[in-house]
Amino acid sequence: MAFSFNPNTYKEHEDFPVIPEGEYRVRISDVERTTFSSGNQGFKLTLDVSGYNSHVWSYLVINESDPERTNQRFGDFFNSFGIDFYDLGQFPKWSGHVGGAKIKHETYNGKEQAKVAYFLSKRQQEKLPAWKEPTNSTAPQNDGFVQVDAPVSQEIPSVPDSPQNDGFVQVDAPEDVPF
Repeated sequence: MAFSFNPNTYKEHEDFPVIPEGEYRVRISDVERTTFSSGNQGFKLTLDVSGYNSHVWSYLVINESDPERTNQRFGDFFNSFGIDFYDLGQFPKWSGHVGGAKIKHETYNGKEQAKVAYFLSKRQQEKLPAWKEPTNSTAPQNDGFVQVDAPVSQEIPSVPDSPQNDGFVQVDAPEDVPF
């Protein structure tokens, strides 16, 4: 490993500003199946907040003694994020879905922190601005294309690996193609 820590370039982080209370678009960045201290099972959701370079967390608890309320909470979640596959075993596929949430503040260990109060329905999200990556984010901007880092010569053996090879292969199209 070539890395060597340099304490002279280390800068201590200041306190991160708390996301203001309000309604936001949120994106699921991670989902973990967990057992809570109550003994109930469920999911811990890590959510990105539109325009902010920080996370908020939400918890979907399966309370078997109150199935009606549990079903309503999961229904609100699925509706907000546009998830239409309801098998909880498919929870890894939830990552990347965008929904909406009402953020409120709560004091925890003497510090104010942002917390998800509830998820917004699709109708409630209509008034929200489009998703915005934070300005200091390293997340790629989604332009509708997928970046593939595999060398073309491994994918298409007939294409030589050269500086002129930009990943595209010249194809002679018939003259009657309309583009």
